[in-house]
Amino acid sequence: MLSKLTAVLLAAHCTLSCGNPTEREPRPSILFISIDTLSARHMSLYGYERETTPGLDRLALESVVFDRCWSNAPKTTPSYLSQFTGLLPESFRKQEQEDGGASLWTFSPKHPALAEVLRQNGYQTAAIIDNPNAGALHGLERGFDHYDDGPAQRGLEELDGGVDQVLPSAAQWLEQANADLPYFLFLQVLDVHGPYYSGAKWNEPFAPSELAGRTAPVAQSYGSILGAIPKYIAEPLAEPGQKELELEPIAQAYDRGVRAMDAAIAVFIEELDSNGALNNTWIVISADHGESMCEHDSYFNHQLLHGEELHVPLLIRPPGGTQARRIESDVQLVDLFPTMLDLAGIESHHELHGRSLMQALKGATLEPLPSFAYGSFQGSRSVSFEGWKLVELNPSLESCGLMGLFSSSRARTWIAANYPDLAGKAFGTHELPVAALAGVNMHTLKESASRELTGPFYELYDLSADPAELNDVAAQHPERVQALLALLNDKTVEARTRFIEYESGRVLDSASFEELEKLGYTEEAE
Repeated sequence: MLSKLTAVLLAAHCTLSCGNPTEREPRPSILFISIDTLSARHMSLYGYERETTPGLDRLALESVVFDRCWSNAPKTTPSYLSQFTGLLPESFRKQEQEDGGASLWTFSPKHPALAEVLRQNGYQTAAIIDNPNAGALHGLERGFDHYDDGPAQRGLEELDGGVDQVLPSAAQWLEQANADLPYFLFLQVLDVHGPYYSGAKWNEPFAPSELAGRTAPVAQSYGSILGAIPKYIAEPLAEPGQKELELEPIAQAYDRGVRAMDAAIAVFIEELDSNGALNNTWIVISADHGESMCEHDSYFNHQLLHGEELHVPLLIRPPGGTQARRIESDVQLVDLFPTMLDLAGIESHHELHGRSLMQALKGATLEPLPSFAYGSFQGSRSVSFEGWKLVELNPSLESCGLMGLFSSSRARTWIAANYPDLAGKAFGTHELPVAALAGVNMHTLKESASRELTGPFYELYDLSADPAELNDVAAQHPERVQALLALLNDKTVEARTRFIEYESGRVLDSASFEELEKLGYTEEAE
């Protein structure tokens, strides 16, 4: 299968340079693998107690591993837009569908996408996509000569999809690629994403965790909610009418999915390496965002701006490998755009929010810089810098929906004081379904909630003493809150200056919306 593949990947002396078109210089290929919803904190590569990533652990022995890489959004679309443009999510317009369906993120054609720049500089470009939110619906197909979203069209219940479809398709494309040109190949796989079907591919159980014996209620409707297991996660596991589920089997399924994905990618890379096909290829492995495993009252979801949902892997293996190194400096996914251009020897002439990590790859120390993230749920944004993290929350009926707003801990305290009969009940579950609110004056409830629960609210965490972000110390450090807020406001304003209204004219058909619903994206296609 790989007879021609070696020649393709080793082609390094026949790419046009950015200068005189008659000059030629060696250019490496780039293999970029992104695993949807892969939390760094559930990888043995990052110290997780379960051996979930032995394949990536081995690859790390000849790679540069970034210990503290942060996603700029806990949702797929804005995360990839940042990776492919070097701009923060606030630089993009969020478009609402006229029929009230899922919202869209798009970016202006006036700003180049990564694949476009590489193609303009002599690269052949290909993408194989497993999640519709990483694809053409949002303009993310731009710049790819070959764009294959076939895996994204398969239902989540089809267990022969995911890496089992993406990786063979990638090998086939490489066989047919032009051996005289370097390539940029982007592979996006969904195996780790809920509802964790892929866990069935790795049946060996792990030792029980602290979640053993615990249960949580099941959400009765789709959409973002705290304090309950999302409906799309629970549906494959719950019996009809089942109101609560054990947490440990779900967490086990996620970790087994990580192990299965790791095994498949390890075989794929080892096949390439055994043929000498990676001697002139950069390998970049990362994720779009992480996943909550019941932390911060968020059950098997990615909607908040805490570390478990923003801490993602970043592993970069240079051609031929290198001595293993770990980089402790904070970096962001928005850094990937300038970094991959640097890997290709291409200079970017655009003002970016990300920075190239090439100096770190060469062994230099990176300058400490703030990391930023933006989330739609609760209208949130955050900044981390010098060991401190500020999270701003703007909950409202618009940013959370009725159930999302009332499920937050702040709202529960307020409701207990104002509506004692509803105290202690989880909204959107069997304890307090939507129908139960029929006896409440909804107009008064919404009006009062909008007035008293709308932010902004601020949470401050001392990451050196509290890496799990459990203790809000905003009240004890008001000056630090203001300093970080000034950083956050300045960067947000800067990002919004890039905002150019761009009407894509794309709408979701019923089949696409149904597939997004299965992924838990009924309120937001992100």
